[in-house]
Amino acid sequence: MKILLAHNSTYFPSLGGGDKSNRLLMEALAARGHDTLVVTRAPEFSEKSHAELKRELAARGIAAEEDLESLSYTLNGVRVRALTRQPHLRAFFQSCLDAFDPDIILTSTDDPGQILFDLAIRHPRARVVYLVRATIAVPFGPDSSMVSSAKTANLRHADLIIGVSHYVAGYVREWSGLDAIHVPISLLEPGSESSQLGSFDNEFVSMVNPCAVKG
Repeated sequence: MKILLAHNSTYFPSLGGGDKSNRLLMEALAARGHDTLVVTRAPEFSEKSHAELKRELAARGIAAEEDLESLSYTLNGVRVRALTRQPHLRAFFQSCLDAFDPDIILTSTDDPGQILFDLAIRHPRARVVYLVRATIAVPFGPDSSMVSSAKTANLRHADLIIGVSHYVAGYVREWSGLDAIHVPISLLEPGSESSQLGSFDNEFVSMVNPCAVKG
């Protein structure tokens, strides 16, 4: 299956938990034999940003191809195209979408303005999955930083809405009226399993990514 991640944020090196989680998800899909592509961007669009990302990749032993607008590389079986030089993200994403012609497009709350989501739902055949990672980034409910009835209605075009926790999925259902399911897609790095996992007799616990806006 051809799966494209529309990632309106930095993909690698990851700057946030959602970025890293999306990366691990795509790598897990690639490991299962899917043809995967990530369309992403640099933090800003400039020659400096292009050179910095190229240098970061080289320092990690990752070979990158470059053109007038982007860098392309493969990371753990996942192909990545990162827009770096030119601020035309919509056109860049559309060209990647047309060339790859995915079966499934993954979008998420890292695109709160729905810049990429709008293009994804216009694809003639791909199914669109919307991943909700942070309730502050959805356009509805008391946690939202930018309530919009129009953007909420637009989410009805998604074929599936997934919340990263039972709380997040419940929030979507309660405040938008949209159907949402919980799927545990926040993965750990391979080899990061804890020997203490499930040791309920241990008096100490670890708190992972405590955050007031993610539930």
